[in-house]
Amino acid sequence: MITATQFAHNYSSFWLENFPALKSYVRVINAGAYERVFDEYDASIEPSRASLISETAFCFLKNGEKSLPKAFREATVRIGNLPGAEKTHTRLKEQEKASVVELARRTKIMVEAISRDTDNITFDIEFAGCGALSRSYGDIFSNAVLSEVKSVDRGFRAVDFRQLMTYVLQNTTSKNYSIHSIAVINPRSGIFYKENIERFLFDTCAPNILDLQGKFVSSIGFGGLSR
Repeated sequence: MITATQFAHNYSSFWLENFPALKSYVRVINAGAYERVFDEYDASIEPSRASLISETAFCFLKNGEKSLPKAFREATVRIGNLPGAEKTHTRLKEQEKASVVELARRTKIMVEAISRDTDNITFDIEFAGCGALSRSYGDIFSNAVLSEVKSVDRGFRAVDFRQLMTYVLQNTTSKNYSIHSIAVINPRSGIFYKENIERFLFDTCAPNILDLQGKFVSSIGFGGLSR
């Protein structure tokens, strides 16, 4: 079995064949086709602690912005489950706590701006496994918009959209959710990008969703995957 993240990162043959214009598409986004909500967050975050702070901010928001210690504990478990990740983390410093609170605040405002819904926000949305692909979890789902949070000091990348489309394609086999649009949110940079799935497929020269579903199912079948 492989994870959605592994499929998005490693199985280039599927993505190059079916999304031939994706890299060019992302270059256009990074050139200014995104939406800006905040100025870039200028607090100094140590690179070695960036993932921990970002994950803690996500958990803090998911739990209603009520308990930093609880969010920190959950974040360390989530990060610790990743391959090769550090298993222990020192406690958050005061400046890091402030960064967690601010990144969570920014994420919430950006999700509400994207989905235009403040009441029906689901975190860690579950997608059933299919074929060689294991069960996976998307970050945020609200008002038919599936969003991934990338609180990083970089621009958007093709793999961000590969990951979202992996979830979308998993959902086409189970049909548990009605997903109309995808979005990538970067609270650290203060920007997001949202697009309707049909338009995204057209702009990246991908097949229509039904043909793409068939190719996806063929790729993740039990016969094996081609990298």
